[in-house]
Amino acid sequence: MPSSKWHRAPAILVLTVLALITVGGFAHSWFSRQPGDPAATLWLAAGGVAATIIALSHAIHIARASEKARTEMERRALANNATLVQLKAFWETAPLSIMLLEPYDPEVPVKIIDCNPMCCEIHGYSREELIGQSVDLIEAQPWTGEHAGRWIRELHEHSRLEGESKHRRKDGTVFDIDYFTNLLVVDGHELVLGMDHVATARKQAELARDQMHQQLRDASRQAGMAEVATDVLHNVGNVLNSVNVSATLVTDQLRHSKAANLTKICELLDQHREDLAGFLTNDPKGAMIPLYLGTLAENLAGEQKVMTAELERLRKNIEHIKDIVAMQQDHAKTAGVIETVSVPDLLEDAIRVNAGSLAQHNVDTAREYLARPVVTLDKYKVMQILINLIRNAKHACDESGRTDKRITARITADDQQVHIAIIDNGVGIPQENHTRIFNQGFTTRKHGHGSSLHSAALAAKELGGALNVQSDGPGYGATFILELPLKPETTIHEPPVL
Repeated sequence: MPSSKWHRAPAILVLTVLALITVGGFAHSWFSRQPGDPAATLWLAAGGVAATIIALSHAIHIARASEKARTEMERRALANNATLVQLKAFWETAPLSIMLLEPYDPEVPVKIIDCNPMCCEIHGYSREELIGQSVDLIEAQPWTGEHAGRWIRELHEHSRLEGESKHRRKDGTVFDIDYFTNLLVVDGHELVLGMDHVATARKQAELARDQMHQQLRDASRQAGMAEVATDVLHNVGNVLNSVNVSATLVTDQLRHSKAANLTKICELLDQHREDLAGFLTNDPKGAMIPLYLGTLAENLAGEQKVMTAELERLRKNIEHIKDIVAMQQDHAKTAGVIETVSVPDLLEDAIRVNAGSLAQHNVDTAREYLARPVVTLDKYKVMQILINLIRNAKHACDESGRTDKRITARITADDQQVHIAIIDNGVGIPQENHTRIFNQGFTTRKHGHGSSLHSAALAAKELGGALNVQSDGPGYGATFILELPLKPETTIHEPPVL
């Protein structure tokens, strides 16, 4: 097809002629009043040439600008076509349930105009069964007119709404969803785009969290001490964060799985089922299928490996939550009771309580049990001190910014005392803070409360021992040493005032 600039050639020619006539006419009108003047003749000729040059220059500029505009329009059209192809692919393969809704239909309230395959799959309906129906068909609780009106008003106010709801499948089962709705304007008419995601993983995590919280409340009431619930909540919350991370990773892996490409391969093979052998051997696309299937198999195996690892991590985290709760309940039941216990066992319990948080923050732990003494004391109180010291060491490592974060638990003993040291390579402590650090309310952390080390020091004195700190200064880490008597004293220690 000839370039469009040649279609504009007549217009350019007319423009050129008009310019010549205009300039030439002006020159002739002015110079004709001076007959015989050579300068007049020269100016007349020059005027015509100048007009010709100006007109041709302008015509060329217009032609080039028009050609550039046409090229840009063609580029944009290609880009739009590519975008449409991408949007269609997303609509067909998205792991979200997507619906296009008509909110103003006079006969069908909030009518479903269209829906994608995932919407049909999770609700158990065919596309034909859903289109033209009210969204009430899949809502667990039917909408009233007031509900629909409020929904539209909120969409006008915010343009986008999100939250939680319940949907009903064709078989009557009800399930939880997270929904996202957006108000669209198409050719001056308002439509609503709704996207839903089945909230199974999130609900399971919330159910586990709720169950843990209930157990915590029971443990707190049995022990009669509020700090039990506080500590368990903190530790379980750390592990639940890991549970949520694993659930999210598995969900994302499934959402972006290469398994969907198998459908395309099947469709391609189905199109050539009459001569499948010829297609696989002679057709360029068909010849690539065996190699592609091998690559796809490797990708799927990799996905399976990743998801298996995450699910195993998820299982271990849930087991760890159960261990934390059971262990805390066991200690809470014996709060205030004097028992004979192994110091290494107590320290291992304290490390286990913090294990999820330590792993999440990439803090390594080491043991140096140079003695394995047995002591007779209130093991619940010792546990609270050790848990606080390990948690404090983890924060110090985090704030240091170093990659080789490490906490060492060391046990030594002499004839009179057992020494439990929690050593970190974190931010360190200035000399002037060595005594202040145990004061109520003193903290160097941005979101700290200054109570954990204070309460730990109080508890150590109540046990007939002491809590000390050593540090060579900022950047050199710190060592907290819990000293406990090997033999119980006959006198009862009143809570000291620090």
